[in-house]
Amino acid sequence: RHSDGHKDFLVAKATGNKANNMSNGVNLNFKHMFAQIDIRVKSDNDKYTVKAVGAKIANVRRRKLTFDFDNEMWDYGSNILSLSSGVHDKDSTFIAATSTPQSLVEGSGYLLLPPQTLKNWDVINDGTNSKNKSGLIVLDRGQIYRGEKLVYPDTIGLPENIREIKAKGGQISFPIGEDFTFEAGKRYIFTIDLTDFSGYFTPGDENAGKPILGNPIQVSSVSVTEWGVDNYHQIPVDE
Repeated sequence: RHSDGHKDFLVAKATGNKANNMSNGVNLNFKHMFAQIDIRVKSDNDKYTVKAVGAKIANVRRRKLTFDFDNEMWDYGSNILSLSSGVHDKDSTFIAATSTPQSLVEGSGYLLLPPQTLKNWDVINDGTNSKNKSGLIVLDRGQIYRGEKLVYPDTIGLPENIREIKAKGGQISFPIGEDFTFEAGKRYIFTIDLTDFSGYFTPGDENAGKPILGNPIQVSSVSVTEWGVDNYHQIPVDE
């Protein structure tokens, strides 16, 4: 299952003729042309609890793309958008970070991204992310509790109607950690350890690039595996 109704994109090429393939058809081994992404959170902090509804990778190229079937290459447009999962689902529920990594996208659908390289967000020198529109991971509708008390988003002193809206959660951002290249046909699992830290204010916020709580941190680990065995199909040859 994949996020926000995004469709998978697979490609297969083969040749055949009636003489050689009439009985058994032509074997087509399909290849995934997208990278599959999972974003997980974990925490061993017994004082603070971080929750979120979904997650996204900001500033990626994912629309108005052209694929060259002959060379299996992408031609990228200039659109810089976000790739999100979970936050648009009406039935989305908050997922809390625990000692066991919890996926923020699995229930709504893994993220699918055309292969590309993202520059790391230099949160220290460019907290607003103004220089190069670098990629970053964002927890959507994030909340931070100390015990039962909501400490982020900060709603103290706000009118009741505004307080209710803000209490539904804000954005919590993280650098990817380094310039990162996503390859087609591979699964990437990003795990963020929130034990000692809760993230940065997101670009666009008046406090963009500043820590929300605790000490600076970034994505704690990334695992990369092959997405899966290529799909196998036989297509009859009629002529």
